[in-house]
Amino acid sequence: MVVLGALLWLCSALLCVGGQLVAAAAWETPYTWDQDLISHLGNTDCGLFLESHGPPQFVCSPLYPLMNTALVLAGLGVIGGALLLRGLWPGGWAGGTAYVLMLTTGVLEALSGLVPENISRTVHLISALHLPIGGIAIFLVSLAIVDQARWISAFGYLIAGVTVIASMLFSAGQYSVPVLYFGLGAGAMERLASYPFNLWLLVIGLILCTGPGRAGCRACSRSDAAGPLAA
Repeated sequence: MVVLGALLWLCSALLCVGGQLVAAAAWETPYTWDQDLISHLGNTDCGLFLESHGPPQFVCSPLYPLMNTALVLAGLGVIGGALLLRGLWPGGWAGGTAYVLMLTTGVLEALSGLVPENISRTVHLISALHLPIGGIAIFLVSLAIVDQARWISAFGYLIAGVTVIASMLFSAGQYSVPVLYFGLGAGAMERLASYPFNLWLLVIGLILCTGPGRAGCRACSRSDAAGPLAA
């Protein structure tokens, strides 16, 4: 169960980023990673799309079905991985809250693929909350395992900090102060908010897939430690 849950997290991270790479490569007009949003890759229309700020942008993503499917599967992978790892999840209020937030993150990520930006902007914006919520979940997991695995906890704090701060800057830049992108562009700032979460899934998934990692999880669970991610 541990290995399967870890593999689902690995697949989730690879699907999210890999789907973007493949979908972006199919654009006839150049897709700019620093300016174009991730959501543009899943947009089902082909033409000018009115942004929440600034002038309309030309959006045409031939492989939008692949991108949206990848997002749905990535979200389901986050959910499935968390469910399969439930028995080894960190305990206490921090671990319990993190578990709920991780499931919420998966649901919202899947929703972002089910409802593209041009179908319902409101619903799609709500789904984008998976970025900061995922960061908060990682922060709480890291807090729960700080005494058992300091370097993994420190890594989680770094990931959570970058994710939450970049999410706030991205949101502020979208609706009021583009200068908060600090020259990165909307697309780059959104990826700074998104990719660290996938990196955390990848690293934790690899740790849990290893023999020593699984043994550490079982030992941690038996000794009433904070949680398995201390492996």
